Amino acid sequence: MGDPVQDHGGRLSPLLPVEIGRLVYTYLGQTNCPKTKAMYQSEHKDLRELSLLVEKKLLRNIEMDLNGRNLEDALKEYTL
Repeated sequence: MGDPVQDHGGRLSPLLPVEIGRLVYTYLGQTNCPKTKAMYQSEHKDLRELSLLVEKKLLRNIEMDLNGRNLEDALKEYTL
């Protein structure tokens, strides 16, 4: 996954569903919600596919940020 494209104001471009899914998944891990995180992964098609890549060691992990921004940062940018 490449870095998201930024517009002239330095804001993130619209996020892809898989990026949103990964940000939510990461947030659930950071906020100590392991049961919800596991359920979210099992119900999210993109995350299930990514977990297979992790199992095959083609991807290090599912968790991510976007250029150092987390879910809360992304939400703040979209509400401005």
